[in-house]
Amino acid sequence: MNIDTREVEQIADPLERAQAADTLLATAELMVKHLKKLRADAMSTHARAVGGYKAANDLNMNRTSMYRAIRTSVSVDVIEHDESYWQRQAAALNVRLRGRDKTKEGIDVWWNLTRQPALGQRTPLQAWIAGDREAVLALVP
Repeated sequence: MNIDTREVEQIADPLERAQAADTLLATAELMVKHLKKLRADAMSTHARAVGGYKAANDLNMNRTSMYRAIRTSVSVDVIEHDESYWQRQAAALNVRLRGRDKTKEGIDVWWNLTRQPALGQRTPLQAWIAGDREAVLALVP
């Protein structure tokens, strides 16, 4: 699907070009809003049909991101790059580790030096940086 902007680009008068671009932009924004709703409904239906873990795998997403995309209708790219969300997840993970009687030093060792088979023999920090954040979070329920 393409949105053809050539006609707008060829308008010589800047005011007319801006107005035409604004009209085209409003149409595109409505289309995006509708597509997000369609995607969220389809993702939700698929998750109900096959289960959350399989659906997330089918969609090449982690489960948390998939359900957040369904709930909020934001794009997957926004979720994957939402650093404040992932910082909160890391902080919550540290709280769970503290609940297991780990000291601050013990938590640092866990993140930076402990190779985990479930992470392909990487440390949690290496996996986190590589984007395998859900796998790291799953290590400490």
